[in-house]
Amino acid sequence: MEIKFRKAGQYCSACGRQFDHLEPHLSMINEENDEYVREDFCTVCWAQRASGWARNSYSFWSTRYVDPAVENEKPPEHFAPLRRVFYESIESEGRIEQAVAFITAHLLRRQKAFRLMKEFDNDEEEGSVQVFADKFTQRLVEVPDRRFTAAELRDARRILIERTEPEDEEDTGDEEDSADGS
Repeated sequence: MEIKFRKAGQYCSACGRQFDHLEPHLSMINEENDEYVREDFCTVCWAQRASGWARNSYSFWSTRYVDPAVENEKPPEHFAPLRRVFYESIESEGRIEQAVAFITAHLLRRQKAFRLMKEFDNDEEEGSVQVFADKFTQRLVEVPDRRFTAAELRDARRILIERTEPEDEEDTGDEEDSADGS
């Protein structure tokens, strides 16, 4: 059984007011005419009618509205550290580097810097291949999904964190001077 819900609405289902970027709002799923329908409500309308709605809905949750126009205005530099790690890893050989590229591609997808275009099974190797489009360069990149083990993904995550953490600029090398007791 496949159940699909529409994306979050731009307007409150009760009062019709447009949501602001990152404004908290509440969503719920109801059944209408043998279909599941998603409705989104501003906090004011939800507070006025919540008790009856919540009891009769299948599910409800709180989220924030993300205005696509505002998100699309983010400069490519916003995603630079992850993109740099991705392109370094995708060009490297080895399962761990490929796992780093796989995780990073999905983080960039979640941040809407990458878009998943296609996924297909790879007959030559174990696993599948996902094709992503880089939103900023319009480059298509194939990312192998080699059915990584949990240990490989843990190692890849650790490497990704190390590569994206800012360098510690407070280290001035004074530790060597104090180590000899002078």
